[in-house]
Amino acid sequence: MQKEKGILVFDIGKTHKKCFLFSESFQLLFEEIISIDQIPDSDLFPSEDLMAILSWMEKMLLTLKKKFHLTAVNFSAYGASFVLIDPQGKPILPIYNYLKPIDSTLENTFYTTFPDLEFLSASPRSGFLNSGFQLYWLKYTQPEKFNLLQFALHLPQFFHYHFTRNFVSECCSIGCHTSLWDYTLENYHPWVKKETIDPVLAPIVSAKHRSNGIGLLENIAVGVGIHDSSAALIPYLKAEKEPFVLLSTGTWNVSLNPFSNAPLTKEELEKGCLNYMTTSKTPIKASRFFMGGAHDQLCLHLSEYYNVPATFYKSIDYEESTYEQTTPFLAKHWSLSTTDFLFDTPLFFENYGSLMEAYYAVMKSLIQIQLESLRLVLGEQKIKSLYIDGGFQNNTLFVKQMAKSFPELTVYRSDFSLGAALGAALCVHPIPFEKKDLFDIYGMERL
Repeated sequence: MQKEKGILVFDIGKTHKKCFLFSESFQLLFEEIISIDQIPDSDLFPSEDLMAILSWMEKMLLTLKKKFHLTAVNFSAYGASFVLIDPQGKPILPIYNYLKPIDSTLENTFYTTFPDLEFLSASPRSGFLNSGFQLYWLKYTQPEKFNLLQFALHLPQFFHYHFTRNFVSECCSIGCHTSLWDYTLENYHPWVKKETIDPVLAPIVSAKHRSNGIGLLENIAVGVGIHDSSAALIPYLKAEKEPFVLLSTGTWNVSLNPFSNAPLTKEELEKGCLNYMTTSKTPIKASRFFMGGAHDQLCLHLSEYYNVPATFYKSIDYEESTYEQTTPFLAKHWSLSTTDFLFDTPLFFENYGSLMEAYYAVMKSLIQIQLESLRLVLGEQKIKSLYIDGGFQNNTLFVKQMAKSFPELTVYRSDFSLGAALGAALCVHPIPFEKKDLFDIYGMERL
């Protein structure tokens, strides 16, 4: 019996690791979603267990190759994470977590030496979230390790390397808050060459580039991998011709406006705006908020206080009147740049009469910041639609309040939480993709 053909995508998020198999018409044939425990780095800070991820990927490949004929494989993954490769072609582990605290002295030196870097690279100063700074930090704090480097690969391109042994870079990973790319020069910022970082950066190829796989992927086309937020935008750009904004939700909620023609201003940068990049190297005005991470932190806090499972919120129904009457809890230090929502945050649950009221207070606080983030990218042009996809699309409280806050927009949510994976699949299997396909596959619901 002939095996059904399929395009396989590994979608590696900060919280969940996902494996999706699509038919050649992009119907979902198989999925698996897992979590993998982090491991400590040399400073005992939590880090991605890269070897466990690779082991799981290889297990999935062995299983799926028995049942399906894989025609192509690709990867989408979160950004701001380099995998360092030594002269023998092996990863130097563990990789650094982009949330890892750093000594601000060296960071101050970096931005004093290159004072226009934030603006020219459209990358607000954010510690290790600026992955280019990771390499600068490594050079000056661990020169022995830096001198061992053959290449530094962003996470999606590392997976490509693991299954092909080809070293490549891809523009979407380079262009997302890395402090590496100068949007005015449309090339690496001069600091990269001045600090001799450029020899460890692999040649840039198109997101549509494919290489021949080796080992388990022998004779199978392997994509170069793509940054997940840029990947999530691809199906919408192919299908929707009217101006829209995409709110891609997950650990980070990223608001993306691909129709903004105005260059990023210093004022917008100071407020938290930045640029992402499309596969054609054009900038996308964006803003980001650590809403999924905040939601997880605070829900765990709530679950411990009320002695309920951490997933309690999935059974809380949306009641508009209750939401409207709830007083938000908003710590003074919470902002678009906050990543630790429990730091210096006193227990406040005694101010609310029930778990539901406390959860509504948390959500109302987070939604206020999310609205601020989204308004930053709406701009002056006439946006007609707002699409919400990713993890929060199933949170009725969240999507209903987003729709209510923007009555001038047509707001849609999807019941298809595979946007980044589908974008990665379209890179290696580029067939026509129309608005009808978007609505059919995504199960779009107008709110």
